[in-house]
Amino acid sequence: MEHEGNGSWVWVILLAFLFMRGGWDGRDGHHDGGDYERDHNRYDRRDADFRELRTENWQQQKEILKSGYEDRIADLKCCCETNQNIKDVKCEVAEQGEKTRALMISLEKDETIRRQADTIAALQLAASEDRIVDRLTRQIWKSERFEDCRRHFSRPDDDDHERRV
Repeated sequence: MEHEGNGSWVWVILLAFLFMRGGWDGRDGHHDGGDYERDHNRYDRRDADFRELRTENWQQQKEILKSGYEDRIADLKCCCETNQNIKDVKCEVAEQGEKTRALMISLEKDETIRRQADTIAALQLAASEDRIVDRLTRQIWKSERFEDCRRHFSRPDDDDHERRV
């Protein structure tokens, strides 16, 4: 029987806890309906705080993304401007190269024309001189003085030359 006595005390303690439920939380078992309102207000405050914190976080994320986006756009604009400047410089260099080539070709043509004109003038002068020399040579050969000089200075082997002339 001793054993039964020990188990009954456990039941007594459990029943005491059930009946004393309201007295241990500082209200002495009085329920005035304020628990629900206090809990509800506390949850509303937490919910409002959470929404405010979430909104602040979203605003911060929005600002960070906006700032990053604006920085990226600025970088892209900078890259586009740099690429356009490079393209412009390449075009200018190509244009200058074409102008330089055209000038060099023009100068080469002018030099070639000048050399050809000099060559033609030299050939015309040589031809003119040849005509003058031929004319003078014919006149000399036909002149009587030349015949006299030739006879005077002729050698015996020059007779063949006279026959040829």
